[in-house]
Amino acid sequence: MACLKAKFIGHSENYILQESASEFREMFYNAAAPPANSPKTILEVYHFRTASAAKMNDLVNALKNTGAPVKRVAVKIQGGC
Repeated sequence: MACLKAKFIGHSENYILQESASEFREMFYNAAAPPANSPKTILEVYHFRTASAAKMNDLVNALKNTGAPVKRVAVKIQGGC
């Protein structure tokens, strides 16, 4: 999406991702846990990717039904004077 926006505003030589979309999904959604004795930077990258994948899933689920029409539900009004 960011690459398309960059092309739209005239930056046709922008390369946002060096990897393809499938490699991106593999890096974030199927991230392999590093060994416990890994350096701190590798552990931070792993935790960043897993947290980002969870947030991306939440966004996808939230935006999944934005184009769908709203279902009407008949509600019986109760109460009165």
